[in-house]
Amino acid sequence: MNTLEELRKVIVELDLEKFYQIFEEIKNNDIDVKSILNTISDAMRIIGEKYENGEYHIPELVLASEMLKEVNEFLKNKISKNEKRELRIVLGVVKGDIHDLGKDIVKYVLEAHGFEVIDLGVNVSCEKFVEAVEKYRPHVLGLSAFLTTTALEIPNIVKKLEEKGLRNQVKIIIGGAAVSEELAKQFKVDAYARDAFEAVEKLKLMFNLT
Repeated sequence: MNTLEELRKVIVELDLEKFYQIFEEIKNNDIDVKSILNTISDAMRIIGEKYENGEYHIPELVLASEMLKEVNEFLKNKISKNEKRELRIVLGVVKGDIHDLGKDIVKYVLEAHGFEVIDLGVNVSCEKFVEAVEKYRPHVLGLSAFLTTTALEIPNIVKKLEEKGLRNQVKIIIGGAAVSEELAKQFKVDAYARDAFEAVEKLKLMFNLT
């Protein structure tokens, strides 16, 4: 088992002591950011499944989040800053969902690529997303959903933006363990991103950026 496989295993098993041991190995080895991100995303998916089938509960999610935030801080420092882009993105985790790791990774990667990010945090209501679009006039609204049940908030947000006449003024991109390309089409949003780097690529294509 290689270091990344061990990292995924200890995160999923919530083994805090072994996590710190593996994490030190990660920090001392030249492992690329994308590989680490993919490992974390896979661990998040498995933890989400365990939560939904009742094997894990809120305390387990909190513990997993604390471990993953350690990795997050490390990744933030590894991502190099690029030139500033004139593109504003409002980002948040939908109502009922308190898992912020995936959102934080996306935020760090977007900022590293020069995008302006307004972070609304977690458990963000439909109304707050709409208010943020009205207030900040972003080019993009990024919605994250970790749990299948909370992903159903996304169409509600789209509908509310339509009712306010704001839907055509902002592109919507979704991500997180609970969503997919298929759901993006079903929810009538503009794009789905599997991870933070794909989000950057989708935005570049969407706005013809180099």
